[in-house]
Parts: sequence; C-alpha cells; structure tokens
Amino acid sequence: MDFNDWLEKELDSRGWSRAELARRSNLNPSTLSMIRSHKRGAGVETCRAIAKGLRLPETDVLRAAGLMAPDRSVDPVVSELLVLAGKLPADDQQDLIDLARAKLERRERAKKSPRKAPAR
Repeated sequence: MDFNDWLEKELDSRGWSRAELARRSNLNPSTLSMIRSHKRGAGVETCRAIAKGLRLPETDVLRAAGLMAPDRSVDPVVSELLVLAGKLPADDQQDLIDLARAKLERRERAKKSPRKAPAR
C-alpha cells in the first residue's frame, strides 16, 4: 500500500477530509494536495505533522511514507491495538488498560488454581 492509499484509509476511518487533516496538522492544504498528486513526497517534517494531526506515533507515519524501515518485531495485533487505543480519549484508554490488567490477573489466578476434573 503506498502512502496516499494509507493516508486515505486513515482519513476515511475518521471521516476527515484532507482539509481537516491539514488544519489538525498545521499544514498548508496545498502540501497535502502535492503529496496526493505525487508532485512531492512526504518528508520527515511533514510526516511528523501528519502524525500529530492523526494522533498516531511518528514512526507509524514515517513507515507508511517509506522513510523508516518496517518494524518486523511488532505483532500486528498489538500494533492494531496501539493504533486503535491512540484514537480513543484518555478515559477510554484507561478502560482498556484496566481490562487488560483484569484479564491478565484472571489468567494468573487460573494458572495457580487449576480446575478440578468433574467427578464420575
């Protein structure tokens, strides 16, 4: 997927236009238009601004733009969780943390006290 396709997907998922991204990123709308029409590439500073506007880690945008090597060590599920969590307000993010901690505690308790087999 090229950078423009990736960016369109991100904008679509938020219901944003390029003008809205430009506003949130503090970029000139013509910068995004030139990137879209392949008249210029997205440089590091532009990617940083886009990341800020999208509320994504800079590394995600830099990788999407081909300016940083893909991180092969990151589990795609964990990566998706991070992206989704980054789009939520702080109180919802805390709810996700609380849920994850509760699930881990439940698993730890289950390991310590295995269920007994039913009597025959």
